[in-house]
Amino acid sequence: MSLLLLCDLLRAFQQLAKGFEIPIPRGDSGKMAAVLFICSLFFLGALGSAPKPCTSPDLLEGQRYIGDLKRTFGEEETFSYDAVQKRIYLYRSMWDASGKKLAVMDIMLFQQSIRYQFYPQNKTCVKSALRTPFQRIAVPSNATFLSQIYLGGSSEPREGVLTNVWMLTTGDSEYCFLSFTESNCLPLSEVCFSKDKSWVFATSFNLTKTIQDPSVFNPPSECA
Repeated sequence: MSLLLLCDLLRAFQQLAKGFEIPIPRGDSGKMAAVLFICSLFFLGALGSAPKPCTSPDLLEGQRYIGDLKRTFGEEETFSYDAVQKRIYLYRSMWDASGKKLAVMDIMLFQQSIRYQFYPQNKTCVKSALRTPFQRIAVPSNATFLSQIYLGGSSEPREGVLTNVWMLTTGDSEYCFLSFTESNCLPLSEVCFSKDKSWVFATSFNLTKTIQDPSVFNPPSECA
């Protein structure tokens, strides 16, 4: 990517943020986050009327990557999400800035208010009460629509994915950019800024609207 194009992308983000009165953090990390956000979206322009907040399918499986620009942590997830029976399965591989790694199987059964955390490296299990309510994967009703874009291209069919981009303000100088597909409201990415953690991003991929193996919600025998 040429330096000129990089500057143009950063300038576009700054103009977008200015229109919505978003404070741009100073320093290289803020600029890099802006470029990362815009490059990942491959902005091609607004299309049609403003969409309304949507809710993802009842059943969903896929993978996610979560990290921050300071590289203080990273996480890869394989997940199964069941909004019908209100349960979530996560297999998480995490590491910190020192390179230390940790794997954990996380099973949350909201109807039973039980959470199981199984650590495969030493085959131990922690059972605890699940006190948080189940939350559906969705665009929050108070999110602000920003633009409709194509991820990829729009010249030919199957060349890109029509995507809606939203902004959500979560506190004082804390906000998130969310992107969901126009069709079926599948979650694609989330880029958030907070005073404490700076820029944190998450991206989802290999999504399917089914649960291939419902047994993933059964806790391992070590959790009995």
